[in-house]
Amino acid sequence: MMRYLLYFFYLEWFWGFRLAQFIIRHEIRGEKKYGIRTIGIDNLAGDVSLEDRKHVSTYEPVNYYTSSRLFDYLQPTDFTTTLLDVGCGKGRLVAMGAAYGFSDIIGIDISKKLCESASNVCRVIKAGHIHDN
Repeated sequence: MMRYLLYFFYLEWFWGFRLAQFIIRHEIRGEKKYGIRTIGIDNLAGDVSLEDRKHVSTYEPVNYYTSSRLFDYLQPTDFTTTLLDVGCGKGRLVAMGAAYGFSDIIGIDISKKLCESASNVCRVIKAGHIHDN
């Protein structure tokens, strides 16, 4: 619960109370629905090379609301293609893509720590613990 509260304060600081409240509500629902924990922000400065630090500093996931809306626009033939998530972070879109019906999914990230988290999400997917839409 503390992670949700800290993320709420982070969002509230940058986006305001109403948007933070909206996002957190969808974060809680999404984490529960997909059975994963990808919420929050992570400082990546100690996890990437000096060269890569010029381009990245903090992990912050795409929110569930926006992701769901985008997935809802896809057509049945879209799910026969490969879902490539560049900057997959902790694997949120990988999990969502599997739940929506993609069978060929690739996630890549610059951070070893985040790749390990995404690998854990993939294990959840393979174990079948994700709830379908």
